[in-house]
Amino acid sequence: MFKRKETKLIVENWRKFLNERVSQSLSHHIEGKIRDFVIVQIKESKPYFKNALDKNNINFSFVGNIVLSCSKEKQNIKDFILNNFDLDEENKVLLEMYYKQKYPILVSSGTFSGQFSEENMHAKEDCLNWLIHDLYHSIFDHGNRGQSEFLDVVNSEKAKDIISNYESIFPDLNYDFENFDMHNLMDYDEEYTSDVLATGQYSQHIIAEIVTYFRSINFTVGIESFDLLPSIFSYCLIKMPSPEDIQGLDNSLKATNLSDEAKVYLLIFNSIAEQNFNNIVLSNFNNKVLFMDLN
Repeated sequence: MFKRKETKLIVENWRKFLNERVSQSLSHHIEGKIRDFVIVQIKESKPYFKNALDKNNINFSFVGNIVLSCSKEKQNIKDFILNNFDLDEENKVLLEMYYKQKYPILVSSGTFSGQFSEENMHAKEDCLNWLIHDLYHSIFDHGNRGQSEFLDVVNSEKAKDIISNYESIFPDLNYDFENFDMHNLMDYDEEYTSDVLATGQYSQHIIAEIVTYFRSINFTVGIESFDLLPSIFSYCLIKMPSPEDIQGLDNSLKATNLSDEAKVYLLIFNSIAEQNFNNIVLSNFNNKVLFMDLN
């Protein structure tokens, strides 16, 4: 049995190998906010794989409408994956490397991308973007959790406090934080008319601006304004540097041509997304294998 120090060295050597030798599709497991959330992309799945789970006596539960969760405890899910799905060499490496560790493993298609997209065949990178988008739907749109995890945790004073850490990004910021409200990222005209009548909060220009920006960089192409929050969640976790990386965030935002107000919302959402990903997603799904968007 490996000692802890030896295990750490093995993992470090694997990461070095992956950094040097494997494609972009695996680099997300080495750097970034989702590095402790292992994503195994499969090329094909057998139809009715949930029936196969039953035949192999693998217990599972639903997370939202499109995710199945299986505990690795006393269940040989690794062999089930290898026997029922087609994996390329990169993803076989990921499965072998991480299966015995505590990190959550999510198995999803490497070709299907987004329920809202007209064309469903995409590169692995596009599929990853959509996968995190759909993960938001499964975890934060269902059950006891909801939009409040992202919409109600930051008031105007908290927003001002967060942005005060980014003075170098906004040397001439002139923004009225009294008007800050995370609900402004939701399209009330399309889905929440009764709410906007009650609250009076509505800032359509931010929504349209960010949707247009995502379209310009081909990020989760096909979303409409009412489905913006899950894509911001995905963008923050995959594309934006850590909230502590001020220089990285500055460089990233300078390349967007977004307004200062849109940047304010993205920076605050970025902080919330990382916090909720660590505290909710990782903590709830350690030692579990998740299956998403499969037949």
